[in-house]
Amino acid sequence: MIGVTALRRAPPWVSFATGSLAGALALSPPPARAGDGPRARTPALFDAAPCVVVIDRALEAALHLEYSIPNEDLEKTDDEVSDGRTHQLLALARQSLALPLWLSDVDVSAAAAVGLLDADKLTPEDVLETHPAWTGRWLRITPDDARLPISFPVAAAGVDWSIADVAPGAYLIDGYTWDPVFNLHSLRWGLIKIVDGPAGDDADLPAALLERSAGALFVTEGEALTLTGCVDALPGTTARAAWAPATYKGEPDWQVFLDPAPVESGPLELEFTPPLGVGSQSVFVRLTLEDPRGREYVAYAPEPIAVLEQLDEETATSEADVTSDASGDGSGTASATGEGTETGAVEDPSSGCACRARETPPRSLAWALALPLLGRRRRRAAASSQRARG
Repeated sequence: MIGVTALRRAPPWVSFATGSLAGALALSPPPARAGDGPRARTPALFDAAPCVVVIDRALEAALHLEYSIPNEDLEKTDDEVSDGRTHQLLALARQSLALPLWLSDVDVSAAAAVGLLDADKLTPEDVLETHPAWTGRWLRITPDDARLPISFPVAAAGVDWSIADVAPGAYLIDGYTWDPVFNLHSLRWGLIKIVDGPAGDDADLPAALLERSAGALFVTEGEALTLTGCVDALPGTTARAAWAPATYKGEPDWQVFLDPAPVESGPLELEFTPPLGVGSQSVFVRLTLEDPRGREYVAYAPEPIAVLEQLDEETATSEADVTSDASGDGSGTASATGEGTETGAVEDPSSGCACRARETPPRSLAWALALPLLGRRRRRAAASSQRARG
């Protein structure tokens, strides 16, 4: 069960657009000891959430966050850290294609002390506290020294998040499983937008989410795929979008497919047409909002999109003609309206989901490995059919 409940009274104004997003990406962890690796880690589970909930911290002292677990996980072995098999809630002020699996150098040292990893093989980018892109962009809701046992009673109690001193911004809640070396991020995909009142300078920071599809996310090159989500931003905000071949090594090679276009608060539809020649691989999609004050917010498709090859002989043999300074040879449109945005108490959303960050390359990347073979099989089947008709 999921919930965001004010501990005192509900604010007199709360805006939200229903939607959902799931799937977050994590870097592959370093090798574990043979006896530790095969054991499954226990995620924090989150159900449906509103796409965006706006909370005035001047009116609410704290929020109550709810989560659940699939099973209890309390028994430790001698080769584990003393405070392992625990949960911890974090607040993330940005979206990312990958999350470091370590929170601090203290945690790394604790795992190294019991022989779970070689700390010298990690880089600053492997640790959330020392990753340059995450400096000042996340905070602990649950302190490190008060991590939560993975038990049904503890999970049922939820967590109270004091927001009086939290900087205004749009936050994702992260249910972190501390269980080295395969630590786990379980993201609650629904933004909590904390403001200082409807007239405050930060009351209308831009924010957006892209939804996760009900099934596998894939499209044939040259054909349109509509990604849905939501936007909460000032009038006059623009959106631009780009795609890139999916990779977790270095910065993706982003190709623009939507030049800045006007967008309004409310449900969002983003149309993406992968160009011919990029089939048999997976791609990322990035959406960037910029409001009239020059403030930006970046959202990502929740998982890589698997692109299939065209079936006919002409397009099957085509090659991608992609350059970083071009439009990306793809096309797209974006639209969002204020319809579906409400003011008042937050109600239970009609749809939505959340899922854990992955410890290994996501399922759609593994699916992409089979795409060339699938394309060849489908073309051979088409050729056989033509011969049969002849």
